[in-house]
Amino acid sequence: MTLEQPIDDIRVGIKAGDYKSEADVSRGIVLRIFTALGWDAFNPAVVSSEYGVENRRVDYALCYPPRKPFAFVEVKNLGKSVGAEKQLFEYAYHEGVPLAILTDGRDWSFFLPLQRGNYQDRVLCKFDLVDTDTAECAGWFMRYLHYGAVVAGDAQKAADDDYGRVLIDRAIADALPKAWHDLVSGADARLLEILANRVKDLCGSKPSPEIVANFLKAARSEPRPVVLSQKVAVIKPLPMTPAAVVMPLPAPMGVGFSYGGQFYPAKSAISVLIAVVELFIALDPSFPEKFSTLNVKPRSILFKDPTEYDQTRIRRLSCGWWLYVNLSRANIEINIQKICEVAGVTYGKDLIINLGG
Repeated sequence: MTLEQPIDDIRVGIKAGDYKSEADVSRGIVLRIFTALGWDAFNPAVVSSEYGVENRRVDYALCYPPRKPFAFVEVKNLGKSVGAEKQLFEYAYHEGVPLAILTDGRDWSFFLPLQRGNYQDRVLCKFDLVDTDTAECAGWFMRYLHYGAVVAGDAQKAADDDYGRVLIDRAIADALPKAWHDLVSGADARLLEILANRVKDLCGSKPSPEIVANFLKAARSEPRPVVLSQKVAVIKPLPMTPAAVVMPLPAPMGVGFSYGGQFYPAKSAISVLIAVVELFIALDPSFPEKFSTLNVKPRSILFKDPTEYDQTRIRRLSCGWWLYVNLSRANIEINIQKICEVAGVTYGKDLIINLGG
């Protein structure tokens, strides 16, 4: 029997109101899932109930090696798990246990109690056993709590790796508003240059940096807090990979491209390519070097030395590099796809282009 079947059975029982007490949740949900994950629920050296921590007790200790807790599990009645983290953290931290789980049978919260910060800072993942897809629930259980994965050390490594990605996402969310404020306030000269060149493409005249900076300051809006997801976990069921939180972008209304929720108009297909390259150079000054190193067959469209090219077929970029612009519409699209690969964005989702007819 796979793990999905017990989860589906439990979901039916929760909806039917079969689990009326904490003991029902403990026996009918928690121990059933432990057993499906390969834990010997009848061996107290492996699954220890009422595990003693000084003069207190934790509902379950999952042990590997035997009698050495890998995870503490605190069980509450349905709907009663809110606010129970403090006691669980005290147990786990005191014993140096790397994983702590709080559940009422329906809501499951996985914590890394030995990390820094308050309770929510140390959340690894949270999910609702009823509302979350069965395969996704099974994936989280298998990734962090399967007995074989614990024995092999894979569960601890997966938890540490995933938590590292959670910390990165939090750091990005904290930094994005400041980065946006710096850009629109005119603090980044590269953005001023991009906008000035775009204005020149549209009307034939290039504004001064002062004019562009004043425009940005006048148009600036207060940055909003960045919310990555309502769920804390950012991984999918096995095989697990980080799942980016993607907001749908509007389709371009004319020639140009959409990125970051904003549409950038352009006069022609080659203007789209130029604008895309300039954008990613502004975001990452090392982008030209990365792109030219990885895309050299037969030669990169980005290069430093223009002497080997027909001057009518190249364009100087704001960073001093040169771009080969004598390309067909098909080659422009191919190169924009390569640009997305190097920049680490998804072509057609994070960046949408319209090269015209």
